[in-house]
Amino acid sequence: MSPVRRVGYVVSLFPSYDETFILREMAALADRGVTLRVFSLRRRRQAVVQEAARRFLPATRHAPYLLSAQVVLAVARALVRQPGALLSVVALIVRGGWRRPVALAKSLAFLPKAVRYAELAKQDGLERLHAHWATYPATVTLVMSRLTGIPWGLTCHAHDIFFDPSLLPEKIEAAEFVLTCTSDNKRHLETLTPAAEKVRVSYHGLDLKRFRPRPGSAAAQPPRVLAVGSLLECKGFDILIAAVGRLRRRGLELDVTIAGGGPEEESLRAAARAEGVEDRVRFAGFLTQKELLPLYQGADLFVLPAVLEIHWGIPNVLVEALACRVPVVTTALPSLPELVDDGVHGLVARNRDPEDLADKIERLARDPERRRRMGEAGRQRVEERFDLDANILGVMRALGAAE
Repeated sequence: MSPVRRVGYVVSLFPSYDETFILREMAALADRGVTLRVFSLRRRRQAVVQEAARRFLPATRHAPYLLSAQVVLAVARALVRQPGALLSVVALIVRGGWRRPVALAKSLAFLPKAVRYAELAKQDGLERLHAHWATYPATVTLVMSRLTGIPWGLTCHAHDIFFDPSLLPEKIEAAEFVLTCTSDNKRHLETLTPAAEKVRVSYHGLDLKRFRPRPGSAAAQPPRVLAVGSLLECKGFDILIAAVGRLRRRGLELDVTIAGGGPEEESLRAAARAEGVEDRVRFAGFLTQKELLPLYQGADLFVLPAVLEIHWGIPNVLVEALACRVPVVTTALPSLPELVDDGVHGLVARNRDPEDLADKIERLARDPERRRRMGEAGRQRVEERFDLDANILGVMRALGAAE
């Protein structure tokens, strides 16, 4: 059988500023001869577009919700030509999601769009469909597959597994394969389905030729601390700011950069003023990967005090920092041992504890040699487990696209 060469990716939003891990996977597939069509459930409203995403914009499909001629006609055609398939998938969605009425309503709202996308997938001659996120993208892909007969798979990540598992067992059973980005995720998914053999680990790969240390970089005074992520409660940046305030009162000055945007920006700026560190905490805003790379390469320490109750998976920013030989301070996320060993690649602080976070930051800020050793070990761990060239082969095999 010849390898698959035409694949449809179904995602919540494309292009998406903060889903660079999906973009890297797509670019790696395209570089290896796979033609991609992207089905985005929402239209982009973000000002920043990652440079690598531009090549996929002409191949990105959008569709309105029900109140449009193209969608209404697509649903009408499906009711005439495939009434049984359409009604059976509606019944499956209702049966799997009735316990969560809000999620069920959203799934049904996406149904007409899915019917239209099924037509487009057929017209594009796609051989496989692949959903990123087990929530609404997987629901839409399930519908598309039922109406077209195109085999499909999905990649699960974090909140889509733990926060709202509506219809997840049914999706795993219906999919040809299921990828997930941590072994901890895999163990959890295997408890949800008798089809556990479908679930495989596929780490988010990183281009290690691009994410590499800057040659000859030296430790700075005051030490440069970097934090990267959307400005949301789950990232714990308020805890970081509180820790920086404590460290200033202990006599340790830091230069802190928080890169990213989001709804918490004003409250975080207010927290920096209240802690008396507004002169030490810089908010860099939304940055592209190209703009972020020099910040990683120039940092002495990377800090992500993720809030355990509302954060999952392996944060990609930790992988990016370690690839640049920057040691990390973070919290004990369930999947963290797959990337970071406490005391080897960085330090693990207690959850929601700015005093303990300050202790961990201070320990490394005052010890450049320990930071160097941890950075070297971190780069080696990333090379062993998170190299894009190695991980993309697993995705290609799952899609049937490997030679």
